[in-house]
Amino acid sequence: MEGIKNILNDLRSITLEEMQEVQLQNRIDTKFIFHQHLLPEVLHQMSVNYAVLRIENQRISEYESLYFDTENLQFYLDHHNKKNHRIKVRKRHYKSNGLTFFEIKEKRAGRTIKKRIPTHEFSATLSNEEKSFLKQEWGKELHLQATIKNHYQRITLVDNAKTERITLDLHVGFVNQNKRAYIDNIVIAELKQGSINRNSVFFELMRKMNIIPFRVSKYCVGSLLLVAENTLKYNRFKRKLLKLKKIANDFE
Repeated sequence: MEGIKNILNDLRSITLEEMQEVQLQNRIDTKFIFHQHLLPEVLHQMSVNYAVLRIENQRISEYESLYFDTENLQFYLDHHNKKNHRIKVRKRHYKSNGLTFFEIKEKRAGRTIKKRIPTHEFSATLSNEEKSFLKQEWGKELHLQATIKNHYQRITLVDNAKTERITLDLHVGFVNQNKRAYIDNIVIAELKQGSINRNSVFFELMRKMNIIPFRVSKYCVGSLLLVAENTLKYNRFKRKLLKLKKIANDFE
């Protein structure tokens, strides 16, 4: 990890205020996964074309997310069943600056639309304000409960033209009331763009390294790792779990 920190310290940095120009709350996401062993090379190759987000002089930020779903896990099932219009609901806590937001992440026709409001508590209950916001944005009242919590470290990069962001998530872990689980040695990378641009330096780098786009949801993976297989529909995710395990073991 020290080697990664040293590379990040050599990168040009950008503040949270400067990054407001590239929020991309309505965007196209392209995800990739690769072994953490490759991360120093990826960062080195991107150092000329991207700046790293710096918060409180830290270039690696700690995140926590608390996900909510219906009693029958409808949000999970909608994703599993490839429903074209679906949502995920969560609270996200940024340890680097202490801020917490209540977020609705909507997937519609291949685009990701994220809406959020600040909240004061990273708790397993929803306030009246949060319930009202959810009803307003989704168009109907939903009765939700906290399902799983996840935590990870994130590196955020912004291209020099401020047209795209890259997030690199490390040390991803999950917890519910009964169990803990981790995705070891894996980097979950996400390219966020207003519109698809395959000439992106990062996309080209992934292609040259033979790392192909890979759709993966931290919420769905965490749900599978924490819930007994015989109680949760997961046949469409079997291949994804096998690939995650294979990549995690590639350099052992």
